[in-house]
Formats: sequence, C-alpha cells, structure tokens
Amino acid sequence: MKYFAFSTLLLFGSTVTSLADVVVGISTGTSTYGYEYSYPYEDYNGDQDTSSYNEDIDFTYQDTSVTFQNENGSSWTVKFGGLQEETGYSAYYDDSSAKRDEYSLTYSSANNNGVAWFAGYYASEAKLSQTDNYDGAFADYVFNYNTDIETSGFFVGISVNDYLNDFASWYLRGALQLNWTTFSDVYSWESSLGSTGGSPFSKDLSGVAVLFGGGIYVPVTDAIGVNFGLESKSYSYDNELEAVYEETTTLSETQTSLVIGLILSF
Repeated sequence: MKYFAFSTLLLFGSTVTSLADVVVGISTGTSTYGYEYSYPYEDYNGDQDTSSYNEDIDFTYQDTSVTFQNENGSSWTVKFGGLQEETGYSAYYDDSSAKRDEYSLTYSSANNNGVAWFAGYYASEAKLSQTDNYDGAFADYVFNYNTDIETSGFFVGISVNDYLNDFASWYLRGALQLNWTTFSDVYSWESSLGSTGGSPFSKDLSGVAVLFGGGIYVPVTDAIGVNFGLESKSYSYDNELEAVYEETTTLSETQTSLVIGLILSF
C-alpha cells in the first residue's frame, strides 16, 4: 500500500489522511430512521391531554463531502446530504412523506499513531407529513399532520485506525454532540364545505447526541478508494421551557446507516 488513508463518510463528514490536497467523497446506502415525541396540550374542552407518536422509516442515504488537507496533516471537511425523500412509508395514513437533510463542517487533527480528534458544527432538518382522507355523509374531510425537527449543534470526538492487512485499513469513531432544536407539530383539517381547523404546536428543545461509526477503507489506486461503513446516531431532547401542566415535551431521533463510499483524491 503506497499510502494509508481512512474515511468516515458517515459521521458528520469525511476525514481522509492521504497525500492529496483535496479529497472528495460520494456515498450511498440505506438508513433506518426512527423518531418519537410526546407533549402536553389542552384539548377543545380545555382539558389536559398528551399527544404522542413514534415511527421507524427506511430511507436511501446519500451524501457528498469535500476535505481540504492542511500542511500540518490536519484537515477541514464540508459535508451535505442526508436521507432522501421517502413517500408512502406509513401504514397508519393514506399518504405520507419524509425527508431529512444534514450539513456539517468538521476540523480534524493530524493523525498521530492512528489516533485523531475532530470537532465541528452540525445542522439537520427532518420534515415528516401524513394525510388522512375521510368521506362523511354530508362532507368529505382531509386531515394533515406535519412534523418538523430542525437541529443545530456542536460536536467533538475521537477516531482510531490501523492497517487491516496489506490491502485495507479499518477505523472506529465516536462523538458527543450538544444540540439546540426547534420542534413543531401541526395538525390541520379542511372539509369539502370550506370549513377548516387545526392545532399548531412548537417548542425549543435542547439535548445531546451520541454517535458511533466504523468501517473498512480499501484503496484501489493512489487516487481512488472505496469505503464501507456503519454508523449509529442517537439524539435525545428535553423541554428547556416551562412545561405545561408540569409535564415535559420529549423528543428523540435514531438513525442507523450502512453505506458504501467512493473516495477521490486530487
């Protein structure tokens, strides 16, 4: 192996150690994304109630990353991509669609005997919607449920890597992320007679995320390599505002991705 390189196209962005000044990574794969929430609200009679929901969705995962190498061996990586739009995934509703975009900027230290630390900024937005149609005796109704989870945060982590054999190397990475999130859940309806209604809900939340990833990098030539990776993300948010009826708004997200990436060095 002429040079040693490793890539983690899954965790926040890709970090590549090689002889190149610029490294581009393109990855695709599958992801299972789950979300769960619960929040208190007042119903139409003024009584206390709780809205809760959870669902797991299978997505196609895609991202693109660009890494700029510094002379001292450290690097900066910009990554954008995420979970591609999925429709008709829900068995509970007549129509459903979901998408989750991710962006990150990562600084990685120089590789020191197979160990490096990294830190950066992360942002994501998940948009999930469901629709129910009801044919009544005197009017038809359409019920819409729209959930939006917009997150930003800062992360820090560590990676380790080593040769697997003469033809490949392995890597493991872990990170902790502090998040600030705007969570909104909007219920609305309309009838064929022209009447409408609804109940919007929105909260600012904060929380943490724990992320683990690992994989194998195989160089094909001095300028081309292939990365095989597995990543797990777990986000947990709590209500940072005064809770209604002394109850708490809770929100969690999980995402497990299996991807293959193409690494191009310039």
